[in-house]
Amino acid sequence: MGVKSSSEPVSYRALITVGGFFFIWALRTIVGSHISTSVHIFIILLLINTYYSVSCFSRVHPARTQLQQSIDVVLGLLYISLICSGADIPLFLLSVTIFFIIAAIKYVMGIAQSPYRSLLQRKVLVNLMGAVAVLLTFMLGSRYGFSYSMQGWAVLYAVANVYLLWYRPLYRTPSIQEG
Repeated sequence: MGVKSSSEPVSYRALITVGGFFFIWALRTIVGSHISTSVHIFIILLLINTYYSVSCFSRVHPARTQLQQSIDVVLGLLYISLICSGADIPLFLLSVTIFFIIAAIKYVMGIAQSPYRSLLQRKVLVNLMGAVAVLLTFMLGSRYGFSYSMQGWAVLYAVANVYLLWYRPLYRTPSIQEG
């Protein structure tokens, strides 16, 4: 199968996706219990990443199957779960870890059919590294307190995002840069 094509503009799809999650996050922030600044930083960075990820990978991921659509639904539910669990740090970290692992599985499934194998492999590696970082945050938090581990993780995630968005961009392919 070739690269997926769609008559719907990709940036529109990304804006709708991020807008929906932003709305849920804003609503949760207004009516929910206190969420730490570290969790807010992570969610803001995740929203930024989601926009670029949907914009890029919906163009290069092979045509969608029912299984891939089901994985997208699970990822969406996990996204909502991590937003809603922000006040319960261990549950939040569990949600984020599962989110990163399922996202990696989604991209592994597309590697064989995509002409952008190295890009998808890099995305898988980034997601798995994110899962490991979250697990380490959980372990450190369990031992030394979640406040400190979450602050460290927020800084690490921010640095990783600078690297992945600007220094060595993850969300670019030659055809997207030219188009």
